[in-house]
Amino acid sequence: MFITSKTISAALIALMVSGCGFGHRGGHGHHGKHGGMMFSIMSEVDADGSGSVSQAEVDAYRAAKVRAADGSRDGNLTLDEFETLFAELVRERMVDAFQRLDDDGNGVITGAEMDERFGDIVAHMDRDDDGELSRKDFRGRR
Repeated sequence: MFITSKTISAALIALMVSGCGFGHRGGHGHHGKHGGMMFSIMSEVDADGSGSVSQAEVDAYRAAKVRAADGSRDGNLTLDEFETLFAELVRERMVDAFQRLDDDGNGVITGAEMDERFGDIVAHMDRDDDGELSRKDFRGRR
C-alpha cells in the first residue's frame, strides 16, 4: 500500500484539527484541551507568520514532510515511511503523556506510578456500578 503525496494533506490536516501530537505543556487557555496543540502545528505551517494558514502553506508543509519521510524518493509513502512521519508528529504528545506518568521526574515510570494512575480506573469510570467497564459506561461521555 502506498500513500501518495497528494493524499497526505488530508492526514496532516486531520492531525492538526484533532490536535494529535501537537501541544503545549501546562494550561489549555480558552482554546480547550487540544486547542493549543492545533495552534502549535499551525504556527509551524504558517511560513509567512501571518497568523493564518493558506492552502499553499499547507501544501508546502506537506511536501516537505513527505520528502523528509520518503526514504525511497519516489514521491509516495509506504506504511513504514508514513510511520516515521506519524511518529514525528505524535512524539511531543507521547513525551507529555510519559511525563504525566513519571511523577518523580526521574525518567522512569515505575509500577507504583502506573498503579497510582490506573489502579482504580474501573471504579472511577464504572457509571453503572457493575464492577466492569463496558460500552454503556462511556455513552454520553465527552
